[in-house]
Amino acid sequence: MATVNPTVERLPDQDAILYTWVLTNTNSDGAPITAHEFGDRTMQVTGTFDSATVVLEGANVGTYTTLTDPQGNAMSKTAAAIELVMEVPRYTRPNSSGGSGSQSVTVTLFCRRTRN
Repeated sequence: MATVNPTVERLPDQDAILYTWVLTNTNSDGAPITAHEFGDRTMQVTGTFDSATVVLEGANVGTYTTLTDPQGNAMSKTAAAIELVMEVPRYTRPNSSGGSGSQSVTVTLFCRRTRN
């Protein structure tokens, strides 16, 4: 399994960070981030899935679990989508499985501090 490091873009005027992973290998995962201080999170997935399923996972310690959207559905995507993330675990990462040779999925996670 290939682990992909994210690019990080700090957005100081919005008190936010944008993490971007490009998952181009079958069964690849993103290196986890620890941006738990950002309560608002939105995941967007785009690109060529080529039969891949991309999930957003989180863990406080140990085993990763698939995170959910506001309706309680698993953050598991097989096509382009944008979705609010409910949980804010200590570690967060994307994970892909089942893709073929032309897989190239970009996963972005916009993290913003909760406004008062």
